[in-house]
Amino acid sequence: MKRFFFFIISYLKYFFTSKDEHSIHSPFVFNLYRDIIKKKKHYYAFEDLNKIRYNLLSDRTALKINDMGAGSKVNQSKERFVYDIVKNSGKNPKISELLFRLTNHFHPSILIDLGTSLGLTTLYLSKSSPEGTIYSFEGCHETIEYAKKLFQTAKSGNIITIEGNIDNTLPAQLEIIKKIDFAYFDANHTYEATKRYFELCIKNIHNDTLFIFDDIHWSSGMELAWKEITKDARTVVTIDLFEIGLVFFRKEQPKQHFILKL
Repeated sequence: MKRFFFFIISYLKYFFTSKDEHSIHSPFVFNLYRDIIKKKKHYYAFEDLNKIRYNLLSDRTALKINDMGAGSKVNQSKERFVYDIVKNSGKNPKISELLFRLTNHFHPSILIDLGTSLGLTTLYLSKSSPEGTIYSFEGCHETIEYAKKLFQTAKSGNIITIEGNIDNTLPAQLEIIKKIDFAYFDANHTYEATKRYFELCIKNIHNDTLFIFDDIHWSSGMELAWKEITKDARTVVTIDLFEIGLVFFRKEQPKQHFILKL
């Protein structure tokens, strides 16, 4: 109940402070907002991805959950059905399709996906970046095994799954990858982990890297982590869309923070 009231208060703050394109004076952010964030373009892959989502929502396979993060907002059980995970913990179509449009627009070659879960969101990244390589990290054995089968069925061969505690697997993989074009942070939704993963990944950025943080208003800890990231001297353009936050490192831009309606 306490978390529910926190969420409502956070959303009301966002609702009354968020702006639309008429408040944006940055050409880069204006075009991004108008042409990618707000423009609901339909892509060929959405039909197949929606079919996969529909099938998952009716899948009663039970999985043992080894959650190393903050847990589910709704169901803290150690055994959960696939349909329950998709319904209560997965990204809704609106956010999933936005992730697709963003990756399709920027054409990243190296993508970091922190928090594979069942793999549905990872598929959106995969289908939008067929020429890129996605390194998807997950700590729960049964969910990542389920995701591997889903990737095989969907014929997504550009996903490399990495199982284990992300605190250990991420630093090791970043030593190999060297460069990150895109990173999606959707693993351990705590202040400490979010800041830790941010610090690890920022060592591998370049001017055009995009970071996307999930559930930035999920808790007071996540809000604090997000606030500190927006104020960090190394980040340049940050965009709060309530459910997710975008971070750009473009040195040619002035440092600005936007709270925009989605």
